[in-house]
Amino acid sequence: MNTAQVEAMERGQRVSNAQAVAYLSRLKTDPTFFLEECWRELGHTAYAPLSFVEIDMFTWLNSGPALLGLLAGRGVGKTTISNIDDMYWLNRDPNHQILICSKSADFAKATIYQARQIIDEVWFLRHLAPGRGQRDTAIYFDVGGSKPGRRQPSYKALGVDGQLEGNRAHLIKADDVETDLNTKTIDARVDLHERVKEFDAIIYPNVGRVRYIGTYHHEESLYVKLPEEGYDFRSYPTEYPAWDEDVLNLAPCLQERLRSGQAEHSSEERISPVFPDRFGEEECAAKRAKGPRYYGMQFKLLTNIRTKFQYPLAMRDVIVFESMRHDTAPVTINWGRVRAGNVSTRIDDPELPCMGFRDDALYAPIMFDGGQWAPYGRKLMWIDPAGTGEDETAYAVVAAMMGMFYVIDVGGFGRNGDSGFLPTVQGHLADIARKWGVREILYEDNMLGRTFGQLMEPTLRKRFLEPGQDDRYPHGWTARLEERHLDSRRGCKEERIADVLEGPFHGHRVVMHPRCIAPTPGGSYEYELQHQITRLIRMPKALVHDDRLDAVAGAVHELSGELVQDSEVKAERYRFEEEDARVAREMEKQTGYRPSPSIIAFPGGPDQPDPTPDWLS
Repeated sequence: MNTAQVEAMERGQRVSNAQAVAYLSRLKTDPTFFLEECWRELGHTAYAPLSFVEIDMFTWLNSGPALLGLLAGRGVGKTTISNIDDMYWLNRDPNHQILICSKSADFAKATIYQARQIIDEVWFLRHLAPGRGQRDTAIYFDVGGSKPGRRQPSYKALGVDGQLEGNRAHLIKADDVETDLNTKTIDARVDLHERVKEFDAIIYPNVGRVRYIGTYHHEESLYVKLPEEGYDFRSYPTEYPAWDEDVLNLAPCLQERLRSGQAEHSSEERISPVFPDRFGEEECAAKRAKGPRYYGMQFKLLTNIRTKFQYPLAMRDVIVFESMRHDTAPVTINWGRVRAGNVSTRIDDPELPCMGFRDDALYAPIMFDGGQWAPYGRKLMWIDPAGTGEDETAYAVVAAMMGMFYVIDVGGFGRNGDSGFLPTVQGHLADIARKWGVREILYEDNMLGRTFGQLMEPTLRKRFLEPGQDDRYPHGWTARLEERHLDSRRGCKEERIADVLEGPFHGHRVVMHPRCIAPTPGGSYEYELQHQITRLIRMPKALVHDDRLDAVAGAVHELSGELVQDSEVKAERYRFEEEDARVAREMEKQTGYRPSPSIIAFPGGPDQPDPTPDWLS
């Protein structure tokens, strides 16, 4: 039938029975024809005409092996194509049972709504609308013509965290079950993998099919593991990959276009779009600007993103120290994975999960000298001001002692478009400085820094304490506020941060209190310090948000002079000086004579220069 005859059928005008039967029959036997007709009826042709790519995606879902996966960039219409495929199977057999497993209950409802819209808007599918006495709810419905009395509805959608047990289906579609939240930690990724294993128990044997449809949300994605379990995947990125970029089984139709010269590999300078009607070069360039990790995973579908963009920092190099104090620290504290007696120092606390990669973990100190604590050599608060927008005004309270950096507190204010220049935000920052007894507050003199300092000064002074006003500060409390200029000649900001922190991290000289790295319940992972640490790469805009990590780097850079001496040398000198002073006090008490301090050669003394670590050379 031609378009005019189809439109005549829609208007109720007469066409020959043979033509109508042939048209409706073809809809049940020709999947591509079904897709094209649904696409036109839904009005998508006007703004997103079907190309060979959408047809190949649909054909793969419809006619591929029993266990398969389809990966596609965000916004290319993979869920719509999947829902049209669902309607194809229900149109062929109304007793077919389909279960959609979505990332959340809300997304499941949206999927059901879209499926019902397709039935209502496409005239040759309206017979599938639930009839009188059939189930029709926000999360499941029966289709017209299905057998009554069945326990399982024709079409049902659930969140991946819902009750999968007890369901049955001929076709299971896991549509975007992977999210930022359920891939945030190692334990969360393991839990997601265990949840989807339930598909094996609820699919009808021999005739059942499982389809994964999604986009990467983590470098250790579920989708990368499933091929080891018998799943065949095809990937449809937003742009053709570069020569050195790995994609999980780039769709054969795209490979052929590259081989034949009909398409070109992308590069840093050139964008070769796969969906030019949806994502042209300008749209791809705008997406690229959000950062290589974000764009590489969710649009280019790269599997080698960890090796392509090396991560210089890892949580396993940090000493997590819960007993940290605001004014003193142990004279000696050491990193290690196994204590005496083969006792692991790894922290397995569900409230303090590691947000790194597979072999990453959090470790407590292998030992610290609980009997000898000394005042910090220097303690400061670094503030990275931000204006309106989604960035934070971030702060870090960091102290240095015995060649170690103690990260006492880290946080941020002013997110979601609220300015960090608000009096309430500046009041919080001043309160935090007073809470930790910080007397040196530094802020970055970026475009907004000088104005920030002018506004912050009176807010800070209002919190000053006179002697005797607060028992915590018998001599009173004041703080100095100064701006700092960071050298912009050291490359992009990400390189500067990596240059500052890579040495202290790898030398296990960074000690953090758990409060600094514990995830915020319900918070966005992009603002978490752990996420910023483990996802930093030496490329511009590598992170969507880097404010907290930038504040830590600013403080460590300011304190880096404290790292010149080896921590063990400093600790040994401290012990000697403390013992020398104790003996002197005892002699003065017994004889009335106080001897001069002993003269002894130490590394860093007048007869021997301080050794400089290689990373500072």
